[in-house]
Amino acid sequence: MKKYKNAAIALTLSVFNCQNEILPKQNGYLSLNYPESKYQKEEIPVPFTFELNKNSNINQLKGTKDNTFKTFEIEYPKLKANVFINYSYFSEKEHLKKLILDAQKLTDKHNQVADAIYTEAFENKELRTFGIINKVTGNAASPIQFYVTDSLKHFINGSVYFNVKPNYDSILPAINYLEKDVKTFIGTLKWK
Repeated sequence: MKKYKNAAIALTLSVFNCQNEILPKQNGYLSLNYPESKYQKEEIPVPFTFELNKNSNINQLKGTKDNTFKTFEIEYPKLKANVFINYSYFSEKEHLKKLILDAQKLTDKHNQVADAIYTEAFENKELRTFGIINKVTGNAASPIQFYVTDSLKHFINGSVYFNVKPNYDSILPAINYLEKDVKTFIGTLKWK
């Protein structure tokens, strides 16, 4: 009997004690603020110039002395990201086809983990820049790959990588920020 009496008291107290309405916790949204993009012309020892975001650094310029191959990375310390750039000089159309196929194979490797791959073609006849930007959605290692050529002797391919485990939803604002910089790189690229 005492057992039922204690349960009745606990139930009565809980009924009269709950005067505040219980509401579900609202969703919180991550607010990521990136510095405004300001661009400056870069002239490094490669056979082209381009504009680069002032919030980034160029690291590890390597290559051959005759400028037939150069590689460097554009580092974004605040985003924990890098854009890897490879430049190749070619003299035959067959070599250009191979370079394009190799760049496309890099994107195709992401098909296993990608939700989708969106391709954007671009061309600027005046500056002789022609190419492709591939945006990979999903938890791929490289969410953006691109290549650009003058179709005569110059070829550049690049890839964006983050120094974190890929989680597409979490890094999407940073991907969008870097996509703008990649488009600026391509849009301001001038062959020497």
